[in-house]
Amino acid sequence: STQSTWDDEASDVTPVSKDLLVGKWKVSGIPTITPDQPSVKVRLRMGPSMLINVEGATVLEEWEEDEVIEKKVVKEASPKPDEKDAAEPEKTEAPAEGAMETDEAKKAPEEETVKEVVKRKKSKKHECVVTVLKSTGNSPTELSEFQSKEVQMIESDRNVAESQEAKNSLEAYIYDIRGKISEGGFLADYVVPADRDKLLSAAATEEDWLYGDGDDAAKDDYVSHLASLKKLGNPIAARHAERQALPGAFTNLRARCDEMSTKAQNKDNALAHVPSEELASVISKCADAAAWATEEEAKCASTPLSNEPPVLAKTVAAKLIEVEQFANPILTKPKPKEEKKEEPPEVPKSPKEASPPPTEPAANAAPGPGERPADAKMDLD
Repeated sequence: STQSTWDDEASDVTPVSKDLLVGKWKVSGIPTITPDQPSVKVRLRMGPSMLINVEGATVLEEWEEDEVIEKKVVKEASPKPDEKDAAEPEKTEAPAEGAMETDEAKKAPEEETVKEVVKRKKSKKHECVVTVLKSTGNSPTELSEFQSKEVQMIESDRNVAESQEAKNSLEAYIYDIRGKISEGGFLADYVVPADRDKLLSAAATEEDWLYGDGDDAAKDDYVSHLASLKKLGNPIAARHAERQALPGAFTNLRARCDEMSTKAQNKDNALAHVPSEELASVISKCADAAAWATEEEAKCASTPLSNEPPVLAKTVAAKLIEVEQFANPILTKPKPKEEKKEEPPEVPKSPKEASPPPTEPAANAAPGPGERPADAKMDLD
């Protein structure tokens, strides 16, 4: 086994008084290697928290093996028979300076391959088993438990925050809708008295529950109570939003119809290539749409604000799309392409036509400088 301890001088600052042991580990599974007992190499790591941990232990096995290798050596030349019998070598005269070498001198030495046995060192690492006997840190099981508790606490904190947010939303809606539908509120004209009383009563009931049994309720309870209140208040807010959007929708429809009708009248003659029947159909379509808008707007004006409007803003927008889809293909019809007139090919002229006939000089024309008159006669010797 192996262990780590504090220094004796650090006994006064150790976390546990008079306990200098930092950690203790057991190394097992050490292979049996003969003839010598192997040495175990232990890998230690000190973390950011100054905690020491044994990451592993290994045993290095080393041995030598015979390995046969091949190498090339120069082959020794064997002596000739007549040279062995000669007692003394015959004296020969030295070759003259600059004489050519013989063929034997030029011949390269012969090589041969021989086998040789050499020793090679071999090594192998054996991993050992490390067991923690004592450590100042937490075990993997304890770390897993702490991580699980941390996740639970985070989830609990999130639920508390979401519950508080849902509670605040319910409280804010109670005060908001009560002020809007009461006398003087901007939604008071958009709700009938019976619906107003019903919504005010429901808001009072929810307020009593919120400050009573619902003071520490779950998130889902707050969401459910808010949804029940909005079921009564949303139709009132929707009627108000619809009444605010209708005037702009009617104005936009009439403006676009006037624009398309003016373009179809073709005062600038830009649509001269479009048949007059098609332009007349665009003018008629725009006039019908404008008349429909005026009629529906009058119906809305005569309907009480607390009732649903006879027409919706999205219906007016759909009417405008219908007119545009009818008129745009006619008003944007391109002009037909003009066909280019082909000019007849030029007929080549004859040489007589190409060059004018030579003109004769006038009889009475004055001769030029160095010329003789035409009627002048030459004197011959």
